[in-house]
Order: sequence, then C-alpha cells, then structure tokens
Amino acid sequence: MARYPKAAWIPSSAENYRQGRTQPVTELVIHTTEGSNVEALHTWLTAPSEPDLSVHFAVDQVGNVYQYVDTDDTAYHARSHNSFSVGIEHVGYAGDPSTWTSEMVEASAELAAWINTQHPGIVLDEAHVVAHGSFQDDRTDPGPYFPWSNSLTRARGYRSGNFVASIFGGGRSSVVVVVVAALAIAMLWSK
Repeated sequence: MARYPKAAWIPSSAENYRQGRTQPVTELVIHTTEGSNVEALHTWLTAPSEPDLSVHFAVDQVGNVYQYVDTDDTAYHARSHNSFSVGIEHVGYAGDPSTWTSEMVEASAELAAWINTQHPGIVLDEAHVVAHGSFQDDRTDPGPYFPWSNSLTRARGYRSGNFVASIFGGGRSSVVVVVVAALAIAMLWSK
C-alpha cells in the first residue's frame, strides 16, 4: 500500500479505479483541475456516478495534498497512460500564471520526490514527469506557466535530502547534521 503520509486520504469510489497495476510505473503526469474549488474536486473524484474518473493526488494552492487512489493501484486520469503512471492534479487553471503559488509548487515537488521513492521507475526528469497535454490532444494542462525547471529541481532536492537523511538514520537530527555539514563546507570554501 503506497499512501503519502502528508496527504489527507479521501478515497475514490471503487468503481473509479482498478486495483493493482498491469505494468511497471514509469511516468508522473502533471494535471490542472481547470477549477478552483477543492471541495467540488473531492466530490467529483469520489462520486460513484463518475466511473472511470480518478487521480492519485491533488495539490491545492496553499500546499495541501489530498490522495484519492493508492499509487499501487491504477487511477483513470490519463487514458492510454493510466497503467504505467501516477497522476497529480493541481487546483487551478492551465492558462493562469497565478495558479502556481510557491506553496503549491513546493508541496508538489516534495510529493513527486516521495512518489519516486515508491516507484523508482519514475525518474525525476522531463522524460518521466510529463504534461497531460503532451500526449492527449484534447488537453493543454498543466499549461505554459507550470514551472518545470524549478519543480523538477526542487523534487530532486527533496529526493537527495531523503537519501542523505537515510544515510544518517532519518529524523530531525539527520537534517541538522546535513545543514551543519553544508555550513561548514561553505565556510571553508569562503576562506
């Protein structure tokens, strides 16, 4: 079972996804909801009246993360890519640059790093983290304002941080050790 510990769990109706996977997971699909009401999104994604419609996660503009489908299961968010992808919806509009708040981008990057730990086939690069609109002709999301470079850099940074923390045993003390070590190196280089 792969559930993100920082997400609110709002389970999708069983009719809206398939348990298990038929292929290895190798892709992360970035979406926008084309709406701003997160409560309406929850209702829409959990209603049994919406068969074959689901997504693994949503991130709102203040950085809250919601999970609807376990990443070990197949959500219906990307047509022919469903069987090998994980999907993240971002609350907002593809054509609106104000959708991409720093809180949303940060939460999404941290989530992407966690997804990578669960599904290492999703490399945190442009070939594996893709726009919904890049393969589905009737979609444009996440649109021209999604901060691709910043988002992938942040995700890789979170992933590296998780790796470094695991070397030191995890937890807050590991972060302190890493920060102190980085400061010591910076001080030596500045002399």
